[in-house]
Amino acid sequence: RQRLDLRAAAEEAVAAARPAAEAAGHALALTRPPGPVWVDADPGRLAQVAANLLTNAVKFTPPGGRVAVAVGAAGRTATLCVTDTGVGLP
Repeated sequence: RQRLDLRAAAEEAVAAARPAAEAAGHALALTRPPGPVWVDADPGRLAQVAANLLTNAVKFTPPGGRVAVAVGAAGRTATLCVTDTGVGLP
């Protein structure tokens, strides 16, 4: 584990997912605070989780859908949220 910027990790994940999202005709958006969101995390695992969430969102959203990634921070809590316009899980 190490100190890293969750915002930067999300930006990298979105950049990696953009070609697949564009090929599917999806809008891909990223919302993040203006400054860094520091977390103590394993960079490899964090990248893997973000990539898996985005890959699934792109894969299971109908063509022309929307995938959104939001990074947030409140006090000592950081969030990475991926939403899409797919049918979701029951």
